[in-house]
Amino acid sequence: LEVALAVVAVVLVAATVVVTTAARSGARALREGFVRFDSRPGALAGVVAVDCAVGVEAGAALRLTHHRGGGTPEAVAEDTSTGTVLRARGICGGRDGGTCHPAARAADGLPRRRVTCNHFDIDGCLACYAWLAPRDAAVAAAPLLRAAARLGDFREGLTLGLALGDSDSAIAGAGAGAQASASSEAQAAADAAADERSPRVQRAALRLCCWLNAREAHLFTRPFAAHRSQQRTERKYSHFLPRLEAAMLACLEERPSATYVAAWRAEYERVARDLSALQEERERTSAPGGIGALEWCAGGLVVVRTREARHYYALFSSVESADAVLTVTPSGIELEQRYTGYVQYCSRPTHPRLELAPLVDRLNALERQAGGKVGDGAWVADAHTDSGPIMRLSSGEKLSKAQRYGQPYDRPWHASAIGSEVIVAEVKAHFAHAAANGASARPGKAWSWHTVAGLHERIERARAAGA
Repeated sequence: LEVALAVVAVVLVAATVVVTTAARSGARALREGFVRFDSRPGALAGVVAVDCAVGVEAGAALRLTHHRGGGTPEAVAEDTSTGTVLRARGICGGRDGGTCHPAARAADGLPRRRVTCNHFDIDGCLACYAWLAPRDAAVAAAPLLRAAARLGDFREGLTLGLALGDSDSAIAGAGAGAQASASSEAQAAADAAADERSPRVQRAALRLCCWLNAREAHLFTRPFAAHRSQQRTERKYSHFLPRLEAAMLACLEERPSATYVAAWRAEYERVARDLSALQEERERTSAPGGIGALEWCAGGLVVVRTREARHYYALFSSVESADAVLTVTPSGIELEQRYTGYVQYCSRPTHPRLELAPLVDRLNALERQAGGKVGDGAWVADAHTDSGPIMRLSSGEKLSKAQRYGQPYDRPWHASAIGSEVIVAEVKAHFAHAAANGASARPGKAWSWHTVAGLHERIERARAAGA
């Protein structure tokens, strides 16, 4: 018996060593598979470039991105670069389609799997993982990868009313008794994990995004808080890629490790609170212009009236089909043209980005007439080519890119001398004029920057003519 037990012990130790070695080997392949971005001629030979537009001259083996002019084969294009990579590998939903795109199959056959991206963000990171991961791991993680990439890049994908307050702050300490029926629910959980819109995957996607946001800010810098350097970008990928698989598993667990919960908890609970608040406001609203009222307008614009600035993941998830969001609060008003107009968004037609300078001039003229202080402080707007252009009332402060990319409630909001409904009417009129002169919804691939610039000229000619 002692000999048998000793043999079993040796076998278990050997198996543990094999599993640990395989895990380390996989982590090393993920870490070493990332190549620092370099756009010089021939610099990316044999490398797959994801989530960035890179010229043909760099020699990338394959370009898989949702960015305009990125060279992605149309047959594999999805809203996110992560989804595009998965589709190129023949992975649809949580299933292995088995057939890679020919260009991807050729890149897949290279001696080493190598990938690059010129920046670090959630979609870029998950796209790199989707290319580098072993096929079975990529298939298993596909629904979560797609859902988290959508939430991270477009700030959408959560269902209003989703039960996010599922004792997440107490999950790490949940008792074993709560799992008594776990075996009977195992199949249901597995089925839910295969659907990127299932509540389970939505919660896991939110956890993963919040974990990545928190760890990036703690270990490195918040997005756009420092000058982008390819060395810093490479360090981020080298850190996160080997850790993603464990993090994704933790995000899908009913009782994740307290370490993971501690990282994602604060932002997760803020999103949960704001989703709940938005739903409650909409259920209680009775007046067309009251708190909670939604107003869908021409040109892809929606007006959201809410008590306070909300987390992007909650705000944009609640109005997914909009391309521009006018948020009206008692503290002030902001207009943002969403990221859907910056890339080739495939799942629905999108409206083009509008030039906001004429609207800014009009609002500042009204501000003067109403006795507002227009000088150092005025209505300002970002260029339509910004990743997320914002129009807001400034008191003289110039927001950094990090502040504009950050959460709305972390920016200063200022009350206008103009009545809020006057501002709403002016914004609606600006979008309606554009829609009447060609700014209609079309497939995302139709809106090149050149096409958008021509549209702006047409809109301004019509404005000058009084049309």
